Amino acid sequence: MDTDYNSYAPPSAPLGGENRSGPPRPVVIALNLLGTAFGVALVRSSLMKDWSRPHPAALGVLLLALVCWLWWYGLWRRRKWVWWITVIGGLSGIVMAPLSMARLSDPVQRGLYWLQFALSLPVIILLVLPAARQWYRKNPSHAVTCRDGNQSRSAGAIRSQ
Repeated sequence: MDTDYNSYAPPSAPLGGENRSGPPRPVVIALNLLGTAFGVALVRSSLMKDWSRPHPAALGVLLLALVCWLWWYGLWRRRKWVWWITVIGGLSGIVMAPLSMARLSDPVQRGLYWLQFALSLPVIILLVLPAARQWYRKNPSHAVTCRDGNQSRSAGAIRSQ
């Protein structure tokens, strides 16, 4: 019988093979910048609304705020599909920026657009750095070593296959 094993001790490996230490620094910075960019988007949207009819205008801004929060939360929860949409959508937004800028005539909207653009560029760069990509990658090594030395796969690793 193994005397070093304590059945009452907490597990030595995190449950589900997740990294409980939190996201790497590039992801934290990207999420903060993205949250700021979403705030600028809400300001831009509210400035474009026709507030003579406040109920539809407020509903539109609230729906945009909900979508922005869900998007941000999806990135925080390491949803790979949200990461892909963010990277691809951000890159296409950067490429299409000159066309979008040509349609804006209000100087306030142009300034806010440039601010949003300036926030989006580092977000995309930070999200494609190796540390961020590794954090969003589904970790195939969810194997946990049991006390008898055998490898056991967690339920999360089995479902992801």
